[in-house]
Amino acid sequence: MKQLVLSYSMMNAFFKCEMMGYWRYVKGYTKLSLNHAFIIGDVYHYGVGRLYDKDPIDRVMRLSKKKYDERAQKERDDGVISSADEQDIVENKIIVLGMIKGYAEYNKKDIAKMELIENETDASYPIGKTGALIRIRQDNILAYKKDWFGHELKTSKTVNARYVENSTFSFQTATYFHVYNAQFDLPRSKRPEGQKLASLLYDAVQKPGIRKKQKESERQFLTRLSQYYTASDASTKFYRDTFIPKVSEEHVYDTLYKAVDKITRIHKEEDPIMEYSDCAWCDYKVLCHEGGETKQNLVGFKNRYNKENRHGTTNKKNNR
Repeated sequence: MKQLVLSYSMMNAFFKCEMMGYWRYVKGYTKLSLNHAFIIGDVYHYGVGRLYDKDPIDRVMRLSKKKYDERAQKERDDGVISSADEQDIVENKIIVLGMIKGYAEYNKKDIAKMELIENETDASYPIGKTGALIRIRQDNILAYKKDWFGHELKTSKTVNARYVENSTFSFQTATYFHVYNAQFDLPRSKRPEGQKLASLLYDAVQKPGIRKKQKESERQFLTRLSQYYTASDASTKFYRDTFIPKVSEEHVYDTLYKAVDKITRIHKEEDPIMEYSDCAWCDYKVLCHEGGETKQNLVGFKNRYNKENRHGTTNKKNNR
């Protein structure tokens, strides 16, 4: 077994259902399906990061449009996008560009006074003396005066004070905050460059409640989206707050140690995997309960650990 590198999504999968974690993170199977929210979030985070790096809005829009096209094409190359998805691809592209443009206008004062330290931080840090790592993906790290802030960007159909308050109890958010800051408690020779985060800047935007009209051009719809985010009630579309997570560092590390032990045992096949009977919601139901890893069952999956076997060709039965 190679060095174990945890992520929040990996831990979440194993704690929900060990078989789900096994199929996704041991065998490497992922469902062939288009995730619009993931693409929108990815491009939105990228565009906002460019704004804080002081790129002009025209350049930000151009680069964000290019990134969206690249992400969509990757999904096409993977065989994920159906003909029915194509219209949604076009509409969601305009929506995310409108969100970025609206954000630039509404938050222009903060964008001007804040400095971008890192955009889309992706790093792995040691988990105590376990030998395992935890992968941390921070949207941005911003500086204001002498303080650094972890910048968490979220998109939702509804944003308000309660939405942000609930996020203070997010285990994912607490993990990113505490693990990052713990690195600066290490001996000086092992510390990363930089400084601790003073707190998290939680930055939520409401997804637009309007859609492209049938005879409306892309430019007309984008203009209407900009007006949607800059109208007199624009403050209801955005919500920002700073906080220190209410989940403690002790709880974060206790959970990490338990996850390392559980996932290591499953990788080494030291413990039997617990199966769950209520699996109607699970992508891997056919692999657990309807024949296992047959060629027919694997048609709907790609294997991220085997690029030559993207859609599954093994005839081996599941015997776990």
